[in-house]
This record gives sequence, C-alpha cells and structure tokens, in this order.
Amino acid sequence: IASNPQRFTDDPAAVRDIDYAFTGNFWGHSRELMYALEPDALPYSCAIFGSGWEQVPQLSAFARGFVAYDDLARLYRRIRVVIDDANTATKEWGSANSRIFDALASGALVITNSPEVSNDAFGGVLPSFTSRENLEAMLHRYCGDEKERLRTLGALQEIVRTRHSYAHRALDLVAA
Repeated sequence: IASNPQRFTDDPAAVRDIDYAFTGNFWGHSRELMYALEPDALPYSCAIFGSGWEQVPQLSAFARGFVAYDDLARLYRRIRVVIDDANTATKEWGSANSRIFDALASGALVITNSPEVSNDAFGGVLPSFTSRENLEAMLHRYCGDEKERLRTLGALQEIVRTRHSYAHRALDLVAA
C-alpha cells in the first residue's frame, strides 16, 4: 500500500470546507470509530463517507454515502483532517490503509488510531489517538490551529513523497 502521486496531489488553493472526516465503509461489525467519535461534542464540521454509516445511530447524521476511489483525491482536497480507523485485524501489525498515504498526499492531515502505523511508517510523526478524549484533543488542536495542521502535514507529506509512493514500493520489490 502506498500513494499514487499523479492522482493524489495537494492543491493549496483548494477550499477545505470539511473540518474532519472519515472515509471507509461500515459492514455491520463494530469499529473503534463508533466509540471514539462524538461529532456533536465538537464545534467542527464532520462528514463520514462510505457505505453503511446511516445504520449507526450516533453517526448517521454525518453519513454522506459511498464515494468511488476515483473521486477520493478531489474529496481529500476538501478535508482538513482525516481520521483513520485501522482495521482491528491488521492494526497491531502497523499495516496502513491507503487512505493514510492518499489523504496526506492530497493535503489532508491524518490522525490514526494505530500508534503502530505512526511508528512503523512515519517514525512516530503521524498523530495517533488511543481514546475518545485523545481524539477530541487532537481534533481541537488541528482543526483549531491551521498553522499547526499545515506544519504537521508538511512533515508527513515529505515522508509520503520520499518513502511511500508506488514507485518506491516497486523499487523495494525489485531490491528484495
């Protein structure tokens, strides 16, 4: 998993009209996001993109439906902060979802629920949360301070550019 820099690129002139969002589906199985996120407790705009979220009572008001992968780059350019809810089956192994690399490349800061991903793929620079209170504090920090969001994002974008493109993965494969 990596990012395609031809498809996922930042546009500093983009209008970021969504403070924070999640992109991913709900297939009827419990996800950490369901317990860590309470949008009504925060003063920022929230949107949840993906199938099935209208079935989750506490998040249904923020459900915006399915988004095709081809439309994600444009969507990420509208979002200031993307929440990553790592799959419980792969979370402890530090396996990163493509949303992390793609969102960062597109100019959205990512906050993950996997400290392992932060440590493994980003040397601990990627913000990570372990509780609802922790997530809310980070959303206040990065949605409430654009300079801090951009500073943190810039460091992460450099890591994606230099280590996490499909070209880098191809070179790693050939070298192996």
